[in-house]
Amino acid sequence: VQALERRLSSLTMPPPLRRALSAAVSQLREVRRDTVPQILSQLVAPARDAGGAEAGDALALAARQARKMVSVKPGSAAAGQMGSETGKRPNM
Repeated sequence: VQALERRLSSLTMPPPLRRALSAAVSQLREVRRDTVPQILSQLVAPARDAGGAEAGDALALAARQARKMVSVKPGSAAAGQMGSETGKRPNM
């Protein structure tokens, strides 16, 4: 998390996106499996505003996939099927 904070501090970005990312990173310090979808969802609007519809859509998809992952027990057969919306497994 510290490396992410250092990297983000060196980037130029619009203030709303910087605030959203700062809040998300602070939430990551105490991350639990069930909070990841919420963290990603909170970044959708700022990403869409700063990076366009494609950036917002990518985060929205990641949040949906994270929600599915939270609802499936780790190691279950259904867990291996996640990511079917894109044909890829989510990178988490």
